Amino acid sequence: MVYKVLQMLNTASPTEAFRPFLLLLKCLGLAPVFQNDSNKRWMSILNVILLLLIGTLYINGPCRQVRREMMRFQTSSLALNSRIFSYLLGTLVYLLTMLIHFLLRHRFRALFHAFTAIDEDLQQVGVRINYRMQRFLIISGMVCFLSGIFGTSALVYAYKITVLNNQPNFDGRWYYNMFSFVYYNAAFPTITSYFAIVLWFLLLRFQRLAMAIRMYFPTTPSAIGGRNEFAICSEKEQINVLKQIKILHDKLNDVVELVNYCFSVQITFCVGLCFVIGVVCSFGLFRAFIYRNELFYMGVLNFVWYMYYLFFVLFFIAVGSKIAREMIGATATYLIILIQFDVSFPNLVNVNATAAYRHST
Repeated sequence: MVYKVLQMLNTASPTEAFRPFLLLLKCLGLAPVFQNDSNKRWMSILNVILLLLIGTLYINGPCRQVRREMMRFQTSSLALNSRIFSYLLGTLVYLLTMLIHFLLRHRFRALFHAFTAIDEDLQQVGVRINYRMQRFLIISGMVCFLSGIFGTSALVYAYKITVLNNQPNFDGRWYYNMFSFVYYNAAFPTITSYFAIVLWFLLLRFQRLAMAIRMYFPTTPSAIGGRNEFAICSEKEQINVLKQIKILHDKLNDVVELVNYCFSVQITFCVGLCFVIGVVCSFGLFRAFIYRNELFYMGVLNFVWYMYYLFFVLFFIAVGSKIAREMIGATATYLIILIQFDVSFPNLVNVNATAAYRHST
């Protein structure tokens, strides 16, 4: 069954593997809805209008929620202020992310073009990437966290109906409020998942680069006797492969800088939002245990929701450290091979210029 599903998801590039998640980004306003490759003015204006309409949804949801919190925490100004601050900071993060993704849309597109170019170079040294599996995992992850958001929303409204005895009127306003609530809460995991997918793509390329090095150059004494662990080739072929690995390594370092340029600001704000939500949820949890009032048992559910936010922060730390180890390991192995072969490389700018000159002649 899984194999048939993978056959249906026929992909040939990282851009096609990422396309389902790109559709989710467009629906949430975190990416321009229409691709404007020819820089048409009317299409840019249409993208701006759609982003402004989506931005009103991000503003409308917290405003309605703050109005409810003012009625709920009339006797506690500290709880009210902390709630308002968390909602305002979340809205600021979402609007800032929308602005960054719109202004840097060409950089984000260049990022996946760079992944495609790296994959083509990896194929030249005999290493391939399974795009079908990548797309299948991306779709599975989307289904999981969207199901979690809908499940949490259902728990919140079930709590309000059963515990708080707040019987809603299932009219158009109720459905609109429900849609705004789900839409607002879906933005944060989508932003962090976007960064997580890019980190995953980057980590996978570093691992494939290390695989290419192990194929052509034995990195351990035990690998010298086993022909199945690496490719048997002449010294001249090894030097040619080493030149390709050098270019691949430099391209990956450029992609790391591009990822840092595109995601550094918004991820910093997301981590700050996690910290603020942690403080607010912890405060609500303490009030729930102190006052033992059914109104404040919502803090327990909010604390569980904070664990969901905290997972992304820990995931960033784990994947970032893994990428750092892969970069250090690939660089160290690459330098050892250079010393063994005593190979010197010209500047990549000169190499590219020479290649362009030969192509033109």
